[in-house]
Amino acid sequence: MTASKIVAAAASGVGGAGLDVDEVFSTHLYTGNSTANRTITNNIDLSGEGGLVWIKGRSASGYDHVFEDTERGADKALVSNSTAAANNSNFYGVNQFNSNGFRLDEGGNVNNNSIDYCSWTFRKAEKFFDIVTYTGNGSNRSIAHSLNSVPGMIIIKRLDNNNPWIIYHRSLGHGGFINFDTNGYAAVSDAFNNTSPTSTHFTLGTRDDVNNNGNTFVAYLFAHNNNDGEFGPDGDQDIIKCGDYTGTGALNEINLGFEPQFLMVKRTNDAGGDNSYRSWAMQDVMRGMTASLGAASASSSYSRGFNNILWANGSVAEGKRGNLSGNAVEEVQWMPTSTGFQVTGNRVECNGQYAPYIYVAIRRGTLNVPDDATKVYKTVVPTVNKNDSGADIPYWTSGFDVDMALHRYNAGSNSVPHLLANRVAGEGQSLRTDSNDTEHTVGNNYSYGSTLLFDYSNGIHTTVGYGAGSGSEDILHMWRRAPGYFDIVNYKGDNNSSTDRVHNLGVVPEMVWIKCRNNTYNWAVYHKDIGVGNASGSNGTGLRLSHDGGLNQGYDSALHQTPTATAFRAQNTQNQTRTYLAFLFATCAGVSKVGSYTGTGSSLNIECGFGSSSARFVLIKRSDDTGEWFVFNSARGITSNADPYLVLDSQNGENSIANTDIGTYSGGFTVTGTHSGVNTSGGTYIFYAIA
Repeated sequence: MTASKIVAAAASGVGGAGLDVDEVFSTHLYTGNSTANRTITNNIDLSGEGGLVWIKGRSASGYDHVFEDTERGADKALVSNSTAAANNSNFYGVNQFNSNGFRLDEGGNVNNNSIDYCSWTFRKAEKFFDIVTYTGNGSNRSIAHSLNSVPGMIIIKRLDNNNPWIIYHRSLGHGGFINFDTNGYAAVSDAFNNTSPTSTHFTLGTRDDVNNNGNTFVAYLFAHNNNDGEFGPDGDQDIIKCGDYTGTGALNEINLGFEPQFLMVKRTNDAGGDNSYRSWAMQDVMRGMTASLGAASASSSYSRGFNNILWANGSVAEGKRGNLSGNAVEEVQWMPTSTGFQVTGNRVECNGQYAPYIYVAIRRGTLNVPDDATKVYKTVVPTVNKNDSGADIPYWTSGFDVDMALHRYNAGSNSVPHLLANRVAGEGQSLRTDSNDTEHTVGNNYSYGSTLLFDYSNGIHTTVGYGAGSGSEDILHMWRRAPGYFDIVNYKGDNNSSTDRVHNLGVVPEMVWIKCRNNTYNWAVYHKDIGVGNASGSNGTGLRLSHDGGLNQGYDSALHQTPTATAFRAQNTQNQTRTYLAFLFATCAGVSKVGSYTGTGSSLNIECGFGSSSARFVLIKRSDDTGEWFVFNSARGITSNADPYLVLDSQNGENSIANTDIGTYSGGFTVTGTHSGVNTSGGTYIFYAIA
């Protein structure tokens, strides 16, 4: 535990504050620029704590997987897709480890101009990751480590010769190993002296690849948490699993106990045919490990699509493919869920019937409840750049990893819908808030909002040009998922209102939006101040995001019963041949507020608990009668003047409420005047605000 965590634990009086996932692991994406001494900031302390940086060029083939670690020092690269010895000269790799990331050389495998790269950083931390260097002695021996738990996987490489990478994985047992640099299957060996590792040591045999006398080696140790992790605010959360599963040739559910952000999977027996199906496949949520429906899934019961894969034993570019030969895969490989991941279909590389697979999975962060709204929400207009064809393209900078975006082209009164896109569904997928339309993909004439790309570490891009339009007319609201604040759940319907849909919000959701992705069912909304269940006569218990009707319209709630801090139950109208997305919102102290008020027709301060801050985003809906879903934001309003607004349930352009019907207020926002949408005397209103 770091000094800051010890101090925080002592101050809180709980004595259990643990590290967050974001402090020990990062997937950071960047584009090379061939600039010497380029700094990559991912907020991982490498200079103080130590760790491993793993980099792969993903947009073009021929770029090796580069391993650089603090134990061996900078500019001493290893390549996982090769048996080559460590390159101890300037390899164009990592030339400095920093307290908040690392620094790159000017080109080569890590920073070549215009090449897109992915970097994975593993910080040394007990019960997560450790690095050990040693000199072989040719005899059976034990090597000490500082993992403070039994390793789930150990990767070893001899540094001074072209020996293969040797891997121990707990699922293979101490009598076997598997290579990292090839697509070979698991073999029997005495590499680990037929002895299981312990929480303090791992044991080696006499095999030259792991213990040749007088030669130097590096070992990377990955923990396996099994209800004994010490992470998160209470120091009791698991964040890494090294496990296995058996392929089923059909839907296959793997329970981790958490939602993963990173997966590395390997088939361990002979697949037959094209052996590249046994390659080490790597997916992560930053590059697109999604629950995408995909173009071929209109009649499918499950989410399917094309996810981006890299291969730890190959230098090929990232691809929506099944193997190193580039064969296309028509189904998703590994799809994250709230509690683990799914594999679908009968693909030999991921789910061949009766085939054995091993994996390493790392949990999605953050584990901490946010205390600063600027780290989880932002409203912006884009920075306009040029694409390769010279057309203007927008780039919205967030300052955090974006999980959901609400976008609208805002030129005058143009009939353009609000488009809601999210990282769970993946790039090029969007839902219309003003319509019950199905999820749309690129090419559905919904402007470039339907091509929002989430595979960036500091915002959102789109590849579609503006043409004659002006980027200043666009507006984008961006959210990050975080405990106690906001979450997204993808699930399959089953016509059963008693099914628990597990979420990771960590608190009781106070507002829930649900939309079917592959059918034109209406948006369904639950709000804590309205209730749950089916409507009774004309008294509704729910609202529709795409309609202005109030409770007098008799809508059912999105939920069958009041949700809990771990699960919600949707109405039994959730068709078993359909897939759904649920967006969960909560009140987070000083950050967000889900609430309601009764209009007065005169000035009314709405207290949100934001301290001295005024709301930057406000969503208001009249619930007892007709009223649109009004959206205000501080980037274009919430002032003492006439305030521009948009509405989620309409394609109308931006308008202004006359005079000062919504304004700033320290701690929340103010409604004044008599506008029926926000403050009719005696009217009831629900709202969602962000500081």
